[in-house]
Amino acid sequence: MSSSRDVKANPEWRKMTEIQRGALLFQIKCQRCHANSEKDNYRRGPNLWGVVGRYAGLQGYKKYSEELKQSGLFWTRKNLKKYMHDPKKTVPGTYMFYGAELRAQVQADCVVSYLESISPGYQQRISKYKADKKVEDSNNNDINRACVTASRGGECPNGNVRSPQQSGSGSGSTGNSEVINCISDQESYWNGVKTVWSNLFQINLTLPPSPN
Repeated sequence: MSSSRDVKANPEWRKMTEIQRGALLFQIKCQRCHANSEKDNYRRGPNLWGVVGRYAGLQGYKKYSEELKQSGLFWTRKNLKKYMHDPKKTVPGTYMFYGAELRAQVQADCVVSYLESISPGYQQRISKYKADKKVEDSNNNDINRACVTASRGGECPNGNVRSPQQSGSGSGSTGNSEVINCISDQESYWNGVKTVWSNLFQINLTLPPSPN
């Protein structure tokens, strides 16, 4: 396989735009298995028209591996390049075979630029994906903070506040049996988790029985 240095040294290659280079590489490396037109049928692999800015394995193609369908991969430039570099390492069990690998970074860059050019609206889809992920990450952080607060003292899910003496971390701690311990108070803890999830996601949870 030609190295990145060999490719860049080719005078014809140097005259092309990155998208033109990607289109040429697509014909050489990809087109035997993948269509690149909106109205084309599927070939050995899925049609790659509009691939950038969509989730892996969720197009109408019927022969995706279960591993790819369940991977949760969203096709950004970064993820596409990673997948092209080593498909089976990125998604173990994928049907993408080794002959499709693009080891040279410049080749992957060009092919992804070409795929972007045949993916109308990809920038808006990626922006929405990033915004949704930011909200999801923020919600997860809120849940984690609530659980950490409950486990370390301070304001517990049931609204009680533990003092340093109550948590056993301050001077003069007596270990009074009447002190509220939010870790052992499992029923209050689970009710607190239920409240956090309900407030964040507007859903009602059926929680497991309180642990002993």
